[in-house]
Order: sequence, then structure tokens, then C-alpha cells
Amino acid sequence: MKNLVIIGTGETALLAYEYFSFDSDLEVCAFAVSKEYKKGEVFCAGGGDRITSC
Repeated sequence: MKNLVIIGTGETALLAYEYFSFDSDLEVCAFAVSKEYKKGEVFCAGGGDRITSC
């Protein structure tokens, strides 16, 4: 399985997470965001999965 990094942490990023987690052979391993938009070390997506890095 190949890893996937999603750019952003907004609503579109969450939609991408849902799609790639359940309807593809890619594994979402991280979210990337610029320093000024970073709100913490961990981004909680979907059903509470914690994604930090690959």
C-alpha cells in the first residue's frame, strides 16, 4: 500500500481523507500545513483517527 500526504486541514482535506481511507488502495499517513495555519501537533480526522506522520 502506498502512503498519501494530504495538503491542508480544512473541510476538503477531511473529504479527501474519507475518500482515500475507504475507497482507494492508498493509506493517508499525514496532513501537511504551513506553520501559520498549524493549530497543534496532531490533527484528528474522520472517526477520531490520529494522524501525525508517515
